[in-house]
Amino acid sequence: MNPGQAALAHRKQYLAAKIAAQRSQFEADLGAFRGPPLAFAVARGFGEVLRRNALPALAFALAAGFVLTRGRLFAKGLRALQLVNKTARWWVFARLGWRFFRRSR
Repeated sequence: MNPGQAALAHRKQYLAAKIAAQRSQFEADLGAFRGPPLAFAVARGFGEVLRRNALPALAFALAAGFVLTRGRLFAKGLRALQLVNKTARWWVFARLGWRFFRRSR
């Protein structure tokens, strides 16, 4: 066997081993999807609990909605979110300015 054929045979063995390893890894990764995903199972459990307790959940949601709209808590919360958004924008602008100032020195 000449050196070229030996190199080809060695390369063929290497590739066959690599393909086998990839197949086994793929089978292991695919095995995780055989059962239902965890997020789906959690959501289904939450839905069952919500279905069993629908009336108390509805009463709580109505009471919370009434308190938020009548007590002006909703308006205050919305104003706070607007203030946080504006502050975050100015904070980013100030940090960029500070970085530019430090680099220009």
